[in-house]
Amino acid sequence: DFMTAGGVGHPVWWDESVKWAVWLGGSIQGEVRIKASGPQTAQLRRLRSLAERYQYEHGLNLYHSNCRMFCARMEREVTRLNAEATTQETRATAAIAD
Repeated sequence: DFMTAGGVGHPVWWDESVKWAVWLGGSIQGEVRIKASGPQTAQLRRLRSLAERYQYEHGLNLYHSNCRMFCARMEREVTRLNAEATTQETRATAAIAD
């Protein structure tokens, strides 16, 4: 999930001047929260590692382009990891068939 830094403790939820600043085009700090549910496959661990690295290397802001860039990079990485897994499955199936 991509949300406000600090969750409900962020002033955007209780400070009217911060709310107005956002409504008028400003931004607020964001953070990525990654939930671990279900089996932790190698692909999910790699995706989580990439997301955590990106969050710490770039200051994430809600309502600015780096939030959209983060989401686009994660989508691209998921597509790449899925294609990689499909290729590995195909190779394994071919090896069994031989």
